[in-house]
Amino acid sequence: MRTKGVIIFILVILSGVFYYNYFTQEDFNKINVQRIIDGDTIEIENKQKVRLKGINVPEKNMPDYDTATNFLIKELENQTVQLEYSEKDRYGRLLGYLFVNKQNINMEVLSNGIGHLYYYEEDHYYEDLKQAEAYAQDNKLGIWKESPNSDCIELIELDYYDKEGENETLILQNNCNKEIDVIIKDDATHIYKETIKKGIFTKNFKNIFNDDKDTLYLWDKDGKMILYHRYS
Repeated sequence: MRTKGVIIFILVILSGVFYYNYFTQEDFNKINVQRIIDGDTIEIENKQKVRLKGINVPEKNMPDYDTATNFLIKELENQTVQLEYSEKDRYGRLLGYLFVNKQNINMEVLSNGIGHLYYYEEDHYYEDLKQAEAYAQDNKLGIWKESPNSDCIELIELDYYDKEGENETLILQNNCNKEIDVIIKDDATHIYKETIKKGIFTKNFKNIFNDDKDTLYLWDKDGKMILYHRYS
């Protein structure tokens, strides 16, 4: 038993050394930020683009796009930062986390309500980013600010399964005696601008919402949150 305990202890130490070497030597790199492209993408040396992992911020045709971009400009522009990455996406961008003075900028984006959580596969930062987003939600910061129309719109149904010959279906109900302009979005970048009249509103989609996990976001035209529905 004693020998087994020593072996386990050695393995733990070795795994820690490997983890440190893997993430500090291979994946932690000091980089110079050359340009801020938008609120979740930057450009570094040799025109290499870096996409901040685990987050998604408002797109160019949405409210708060400038807020997200200006946040990264303030935090990162013309600075030397640390980058942790392990892969590239299909566009050739590095997917990673940026650190300034040991502060995880990806987490800062979420905790300030500048963007929302966006993951394909969970990694060692997932729980931290999840808590950062929860802080912004609880305090109604940024994209989580409550819309004055939040009591008007009710989610009746979100059928997110694509079945053969059938579409995904969203059913909402406007309980207020007025038309409300809204922005509908998923976790990715599918964005729809609609006007919801009093009563039942139905919209069909094709291959938009993931079957295993995704989120329905509904903002008003000013970018304030009416409702969101996350499933997994």
